[in-house]
Amino acid sequence: MDVTEASIKKCLQYALRLLSISPRTQSKLEERLKEKGYGVTAVREVMNYLSERKLINDASYARAYVEEMTERKPCGRHRLKYELKRRGVKEAVTEEALSSRDKQSEYKLALELAKERAGRLASIETMKRKKRIYDFLIRRGFDFEVARKVIGDIDED
Repeated sequence: MDVTEASIKKCLQYALRLLSISPRTQSKLEERLKEKGYGVTAVREVMNYLSERKLINDASYARAYVEEMTERKPCGRHRLKYELKRRGVKEAVTEEALSSRDKQSEYKLALELAKERAGRLASIETMKRKKRIYDFLIRRGFDFEVARKVIGDIDED
């Protein structure tokens, strides 16, 4: 199939429009371009162009995603890893983005969330409350041992 200059230009314009709406990973952008019907060669050319000009960069996307989720909807390493993998970020890039999150910061984040949740569940019996908080932390992607430690350290005021 002959890839014309016009089809590459249209593909690039569409890619730039998508990127102006929201940041995307390389694999998700490629997927969108292929879904739109652009040929493999045109997509490859556009992706090379965007990568060379640093308009698409999975490492910066992953770092920004981790920061945003830490601020907006705090969750644990497991959840962040899963979400980044789902978005097509390679595991090495994900690990680099998560390198700032050590066990201590995970614990502090989980403890904050648990205390907030405990306040809402104050009227529930102690064992049920602890179970619900533990389950909540696990669903949010925190490690089992972090969740257990937090449950043991929650103040029973």
